[in-house]
Amino acid sequence: MRNPKETSVSTLASTVRTQTENPDNPDQSPFTFANYLYVRYDNSVGDDRLPDGSVPPRTTFWYSPDITFSPADLGGSPVLGTAVTLEARIHNDGFADAIGVFVEFNWFDPSLAIVEANKHTIGTKIVSVPHDGYKPVTCPTPWFPTFANGGHECLVVQCSCPGEGTNGLKHPYNAGLDRHVGQRNVNLSPAGTLLKFALKVPNPFSDPTSFSIHLTSTVVGVDFRELEGLSAQTVSALIGNSATGHLATPDGRPLKLTTFDVTARDFDLRIANITKMRMKEHRGRAQRSVEGRQMAATATQPRGRTIGELHLDRNEMAELQMVIPAQDIEDKQFLVHQITQMVKGTVVGGYTIIVSPKGFSRHQP
Repeated sequence: MRNPKETSVSTLASTVRTQTENPDNPDQSPFTFANYLYVRYDNSVGDDRLPDGSVPPRTTFWYSPDITFSPADLGGSPVLGTAVTLEARIHNDGFADAIGVFVEFNWFDPSLAIVEANKHTIGTKIVSVPHDGYKPVTCPTPWFPTFANGGHECLVVQCSCPGEGTNGLKHPYNAGLDRHVGQRNVNLSPAGTLLKFALKVPNPFSDPTSFSIHLTSTVVGVDFRELEGLSAQTVSALIGNSATGHLATPDGRPLKLTTFDVTARDFDLRIANITKMRMKEHRGRAQRSVEGRQMAATATQPRGRTIGELHLDRNEMAELQMVIPAQDIEDKQFLVHQITQMVKGTVVGGYTIIVSPKGFSRHQP
């Protein structure tokens, strides 16, 4: 096999497109094309998205365990001003090795919905991904986090390959609708600290649209002995995805968690100020209208309680100044705040804040 770096993408496209239906099992193969790429959105084994590529209802899709970075502090967060190395796992459940997989690493300001107009590319790489396996891909360019506006940037990784034909990437940078996209969108804060940060709320549609901002709060209890040997990043991914039910450690061990919905409790998490601004016009793929966008798969009842409502014009974005007072939680318990942006009963984006218990970092490698 030739090194992908030595082969042009156009040559790869003409070569790989000849690999279409599975020649060994043309009638029973679940795959239309040779390759089936994805980035996991939670800790499930394999790809359990819906047939259209979207995530199941009531799913936290913005904290992928397949996106990691180093160095990280004791809480599992990137270190301000350091050269951070990003890595992503790209999975291939197809029946042939994926050749010429284009992997793109990006960061966005802390946001609910992700829009391409706010994209900042860190680096790209072309790799091969073995079938029935995965490939760890390291971004060739270091990331220098700045924590713009007082919050952590959001990391988004996406992949594409000519070997998937028409089953390839359809919704760029949208982890809720496309299995080729992974998003890591979280802020881990130690207990007892006041948190203030700016959260972007863009209009991802081509029409003026009204949105509501919702808050769900959950207390997650865990025996620290079950976390031994796991990195802080892995633990925060498990805690952040605790509502999905896919509670397994990287080595397959089931993780026992207790969860309590405390959304009705007043934590005084609030929006202190809202500022609207124009987004830069993007000349790429046109955004769909609310009616034209594929949304049924993530439709759900209103998520948590409403903490804000706003109307945004086309190419308009709001910046929310968020204030989260210091939280005092018991040992061995995490407090998880999920802030979601919704339209017509559908989640279009979210951000997770995990308040870790005192002494959490002492138990992590």
